[in-house]
Amino acid sequence: MFVKNGLALYRIGTGEPILLMPYPHASAYQPMTESRLVPILNEMGYSVLTFDPPGIYHSSEMFAEVTLAEMIACSNTLLDFFEISESVMVAGHSQSGFCSIAFAVEFPQRVKGLILIGSVSGWKMVRTTSIHKRFRWYNSTRWKMMYWGTRKMLNVSNLLIHKKLDQLVINYSFYNKNYCYKIPVEKSDNRLPDPIRAKWMVNLRKYNYDYADRLKEIKIPVLICVGKYDPQTPVEANMELKNKINHSTIEIFELSGHCPFIEEKRKFSDIIKKWLQEHYLKYEYS
Repeated sequence: MFVKNGLALYRIGTGEPILLMPYPHASAYQPMTESRLVPILNEMGYSVLTFDPPGIYHSSEMFAEVTLAEMIACSNTLLDFFEISESVMVAGHSQSGFCSIAFAVEFPQRVKGLILIGSVSGWKMVRTTSIHKRFRWYNSTRWKMMYWGTRKMLNVSNLLIHKKLDQLVINYSFYNKNYCYKIPVEKSDNRLPDPIRAKWMVNLRKYNYDYADRLKEIKIPVLICVGKYDPQTPVEANMELKNKINHSTIEIFELSGHCPFIEEKRKFSDIIKKWLQEHYLKYEYS
């Protein structure tokens, strides 16, 4: 780990660099350095570059803005710190996929390809495909999600509500329920505030972050991966990306929810490897 002006920066493994965009929110419960995507990319010969967003894990919260501009600025800081002058591959999952799209649009000279996993074009699609809409009106899960989500949007939440909402989302995000996990809850959580980066969804809505109308500006090869049973970023949201990005390919994972790189790891690795070989022939894999 390296630290630049309070920002924790990482380079994991050796080889061609790839920027693995971290989650901009506070709902991952582990840093991107511990993501199961890291060893997959390392095994392909990539050196994974990533960072802890301000206010979470090893990065200082002193200057945390929890904005899209902040995520883009941190990505530039990361590449500059490791003296990456050539364009790189960028990968992102879920909301980090959205940040990857934004980075590719705003700084096209730094991105030569995108790997998007369960991603969205912005707030309009998030609102349209919100996870609570997967449940019928009489299902209590729908109303719990709406109630806790509204409290978070109104900034009248706490750490306990944050964890309860995230737990509901986790419970329905995997096709294979054996991959679901429990978020530890402490007695004091209801007296503690939301994590600072829990404001991400609030700001996504407040500033109406959206790149749906700018997806056509992406001229590089893009691989889109989505689970057939993804309740957070459903196939519909990912098909929008496919239809609006000219040089894109979409792969739908038949036995996955929101995390195909976990539920169908071998297929996921093989698809990425094949796509990289087709578009970037200089890469050789064992």
